[in-house]
Amino acid sequence: TSAPKDETEDDQEYPFYTEGSKSLLDARIDIAKYSLVRAAMRIQRAQRRRDDPDEDVNAEMDWTLKQAANLNLEVSEIGDDRPLTGCSFSRDGKRIAT
Repeated sequence: TSAPKDETEDDQEYPFYTEGSKSLLDARIDIAKYSLVRAAMRIQRAQRRRDDPDEDVNAEMDWTLKQAANLNLEVSEIGDDRPLTGCSFSRDGKRIAT
């Protein structure tokens, strides 16, 4: 069967989309660049986890935060309204963080 003459593609002389502004295009390009970088990092993490199942970034971060909770501020260098440098010793005195 054939379509009636008024519905054929030849009769359409307008674009099927509305062209956006230059600022919209720039924003979409920025979003795409940001998303592509993050997606690449996600893929790399997934590949590392696949290749080395013992590597668990979240568990490593949890361990680091747990270790940092044992630190106490012992000294600081006052140079203005706020400390410029500081260091903390762990409660058992075996570790120091600056």
